[in-house]
Amino acid sequence: MKISHINYVINFKSTERKVYGDNPLFKRRKSGSRNERFLYSNYTNFFRLDLQDVCLGWKSFRKAISRAFQDSPKVNVYNFASSDGSETYSLIISLIEELGEEGAKKFFPIKAYDIDSEIIKQAKSDKIQCLKDDYEKILKNTDGRIDRYFDINNIDRKERGSCRLRLKSAIKDCAQFEEANIADKIDEINPSNSLVLCRNFWFNLNEKDVKNIFERLCARLDTGSVIVLGELDICGCNVISEILEQYGFEKIYKCTYQKK
Repeated sequence: MKISHINYVINFKSTERKVYGDNPLFKRRKSGSRNERFLYSNYTNFFRLDLQDVCLGWKSFRKAISRAFQDSPKVNVYNFASSDGSETYSLIISLIEELGEEGAKKFFPIKAYDIDSEIIKQAKSDKIQCLKDDYEKILKNTDGRIDRYFDINNIDRKERGSCRLRLKSAIKDCAQFEEANIADKIDEINPSNSLVLCRNFWFNLNEKDVKNIFERLCARLDTGSVIVLGELDICGCNVISEILEQYGFEKIYKCTYQKK
């Protein structure tokens, strides 16, 4: 199934990019005074709250992932709807913090995909948008060692407390970004020892397409592989929970399910 955009208009600010247009794959929703229909938002930020422990940040999540693949010599990691890369780099940082650079290598490179060509261009650059809240979460999840991952001597200051951080090359090389949609990539996912992040976009899709695509994904994965969803998906799509149960996935952490 191809996901394409027809007559779309975009509004991009900070870590949010809204896309308007006409596409049968997406739910129809009002878009204020615009003639076009709102399709989806590329909103993202570092260390998103739906995977966060109130006190420990992403530390509990990264421990759950490490345990799930502790006996795997190589882990295949896929990040769909990766937006500008904030979540991809949050995972990279988390794994290095948890396992050290050498131990985390088995998870890299992360293959990250998004259907938006403009946001992929940004993700492929060595700079990434960062708000004050993002900066504080990075500090919390690295025990203040932000300089391990970003060149803090080259920060582009923006208005309203935002900035652009420059990624260190060693971290940037841990991710590979590509314009693509999940429907076209499922058959390329390695069934074994795979970690699939497909978060906070299912609720935008029609229920028929959610069932078709998500069922294909769950059927593709072997025992031991893990799917990470978003809180918005779990709350907004009843069919998601039904398919997870049907294919034997069990919850191992917030929004995180392993095929048993």
